[in-house]
Amino acid sequence: MVPVDILILSYNRLKYLIKTVDCINRRTEYPYRIIVADNASDNNMPDKLKSMLDEKMINVLVENQSNLFMDGWHYGLKHIKSDLFCITDPDIEVPALKPCWLTQMVNCFNIFPNLVRLGTCLSDDNIAPCWNKFETKFLTFKTGKFFSRNPSLKYSTPDTTLQMIRKDIFEKIDGFKAQTLDFKLLKSLSNHGVCAVHQDIICRHLGWDEYKDYPEYLKYKNKNIKPYRETGLIK
Repeated sequence: MVPVDILILSYNRLKYLIKTVDCINRRTEYPYRIIVADNASDNNMPDKLKSMLDEKMINVLVENQSNLFMDGWHYGLKHIKSDLFCITDPDIEVPALKPCWLTQMVNCFNIFPNLVRLGTCLSDDNIAPCWNKFETKFLTFKTGKFFSRNPSLKYSTPDTTLQMIRKDIFEKIDGFKAQTLDFKLLKSLSNHGVCAVHQDIICRHLGWDEYKDYPEYLKYKNKNIKPYRETGLIK
């Protein structure tokens, strides 16, 4: 079996990245490679990333020279080799499943040739209290019509929390040439096939705890990227 490339875009929040990488390494049986593209993190993050590379916790390290925000994906994508590849934010804990989460996702692409993009659901156990029940369903990708009942897949447009993409279709939309891997680009994959979310693969989104764990980081994002409702929860 050819290893599936898993690309992570990171910037600071070292504790979350370590948990993300550790979960992948402990809970993934299907062959994989971890590629980390780092947006010029500071403090002790660069040294830790290099030690993770030396210890083979990750396989490829791309060190961007500045915080490129979403543009940072571009430089990690250059290292993708596998026909199916994953992209994920650095604050996602994959679940412990049998068969493993990656095996199940690959199998979906083998079952459905028209599947071009497959995401995972998110657990709501730690979702910030600023979201109501209706909003939570959307944020955890548990809405929409069924594409398949077995396996349980619903039509959806997952974001970068964790998703698998067909490389050939990504090339068709010039994804590897695009400077920014944004929602508009990823959504255009739906013009070439089915985009869905696996309802039985439920990850934990550590980033929902930023207002407690990394309040200064959340303030930084709120100022430089977009407004975040969770900012109002910072004490």
